[in-house]
Amino acid sequence: MTDARLDRRFWLLFGGETASAIGTAASVVAMPVLAFQLSGNLSHTGIVGFAMAAAAVATRLPGGVLVDRVDRRKLMVIANLIAGTAVALLAVALAAGAASLLVLVLASVVVGAVGSCLAPAESAAVRGVVPEPLLPKALAFIQSRAAVAMVAGPVLGGALVAFDATTVFVIDAFTYLFAAVCMAALRLALPADSEPQPVLKAAGEGLRFVLKSPFLRYVAINATLLNLVFNSLLVILVAAAHNNGKGGLAVGVQMAAIGVGALAGAIAAAPIASRFTPAIGVAGGTALVAVGLLLLLVVPTGWPSAVVLGLAAAAGPVVNVVVSTEQIRLTPAGLQGRVNSSIGLLAMAAGPLGPIIAGFTVAAWGVAPTMFGAAAIVLILALVGAAVILRATSQTSPAELPEQIPELAVAVSRD
Repeated sequence: MTDARLDRRFWLLFGGETASAIGTAASVVAMPVLAFQLSGNLSHTGIVGFAMAAAAVATRLPGGVLVDRVDRRKLMVIANLIAGTAVALLAVALAAGAASLLVLVLASVVVGAVGSCLAPAESAAVRGVVPEPLLPKALAFIQSRAAVAMVAGPVLGGALVAFDATTVFVIDAFTYLFAAVCMAALRLALPADSEPQPVLKAAGEGLRFVLKSPFLRYVAINATLLNLVFNSLLVILVAAAHNNGKGGLAVGVQMAAIGVGALAGAIAAAPIASRFTPAIGVAGGTALVAVGLLLLLVVPTGWPSAVVLGLAAAAGPVVNVVVSTEQIRLTPAGLQGRVNSSIGLLAMAAGPLGPIIAGFTVAAWGVAPTMFGAAAIVLILALVGAAVILRATSQTSPAELPEQIPELAVAVSRD
């Protein structure tokens, strides 16, 4: 296909999953808040939040295996219907006065587990509905959606749960239903190309493929470390605001700036990914994060630091689009789900450690050394990325990839 525009197939995929993502982001906030409202016990809030996160991490690799075993379109239809049913039943229980902690935990587990299937399924489906030259453009739209969901979802969930918690889950149920209808309307088979295997063996195949590829190894490390850094920022910003005599409003402005910056970066990601080489895109974007962290040491807390955070956050979607485009191009169709899940699992599992590490380092050494250490790690990550990607792209030209991909798949299957 030579048309420079994304067609109906992509917009069905994108539109359905966008609605689902915003609804889910609202429920992610609403469920823990509701747990506290119902019981007045903060431990219940933590239990519900942990249940969703634990379910997402525990099912990430099995979800990738499932994505590579069945038709991706049918899987997304069924997964969205399952999650929609779960939150609809939660809404019914809440309206009937029967929403207990157990009901909230079960709904959270279902939503978290379904998300672990939908993320790699969508990534694999993109390869089936988008021609290769348009991958950066398509992935940039998906990054934009993630930024919008990050900003709009929590605001929607927080506002509605204070007004009428049942409304949140009714809306979320309809977003899942809308996503399922969009995928059903796609009317395009997106079959997996892998042979059925035991779950552990199939998951190991995806992990081995990541470990065998210098580029994918770097992608996994990049995602893990950047996720650690961005998840630690709240602790660092709170400590910096306290040291500078600023209140919670300053922290809120800075966190909002991260969402706005991520959206701006998603908009700019496609032109950057199309214009620059992967080495420049990844190394430059990662280095910009390091520069932003260093600037936070010298700019005043409040609006100036919010601008810096926005610029640093804008680099994240650019890096994601560049590496995701190359990941899709390098990975055989039958391994798309498992490779995506393997990389995502590392980032997801490490993310919660960010606030803990930041809390200990700020307490032990202070804000400035913590920020400087994070910036140094990210800068090294940028330099290593440039070297790894330059070497990988110099050894394999795009024209050679179609012939090499089947050979790589055979090599992995023999291990």
